[in-house]
Amino acid sequence: MAVLHFHKAADPSAHENFVRWCAQNPLGLFVNYGPREAMLHRVGCPHTANWRREEWGDLEHNRKLCSTDEQELLDHHLRESGEHPTKCSDCL
Repeated sequence: MAVLHFHKAADPSAHENFVRWCAQNPLGLFVNYGPREAMLHRVGCPHTANWRREEWGDLEHNRKLCSTDEQELLDHHLRESGEHPTKCSDCL
């Protein structure tokens, strides 16, 4: 399995690429790197499932780390940050 990164700062088409990845990986997971914490979500989480770009802006304003393998994703995040992400109580 691969761990993918999506972030507008590195790729102007990151929003579309992340939305496409989610559609192709409905059982996938992602870590959203917010200003205060990193949070683990499942694809389809209510926080992003109904996101409207015209109202809220790019999903990729915050970097996303994505995978279909939860343990691989958590291990990758732990290597990068030295911490475990918070798990979203709405989708996990």
